[in-house]
Amino acid sequence: MVSRFEYSGPWIGAGLILAIASIVMIIVTFQSIQVYYIPENDNGDTVKDQCENWEKNGVNIGCQEYRHNIYRGIWGTLLSIGLISMCFAQSRYIESQEGGLPDSYQTPTTDDDKL
Repeated sequence: MVSRFEYSGPWIGAGLILAIASIVMIIVTFQSIQVYYIPENDNGDTVKDQCENWEKNGVNIGCQEYRHNIYRGIWGTLLSIGLISMCFAQSRYIESQEGGLPDSYQTPTTDDDKL
């Protein structure tokens, strides 16, 4: 007979991989926010302030990329956290099935059942 962990194990593994990805996304997003909004020089100017000044003067040097990196990081983090919760919920659901696993999860135990 197949244990429940053999079916829920891949869901736990996927959840752990996504948890690692989520931690990396949180770090990258925090660094992007820090670079854009926290002053980097003694004047107290942030990259955001410098970009606004350059855009007022008609210079387009790609400041929009900074903003898009922040947005991508936030959405990537939220997406990975959502997928983590789905994986762990599916694993918990499989492990908590009362009365055994559903028929779709059962595997044949004898050679006659395989035919």
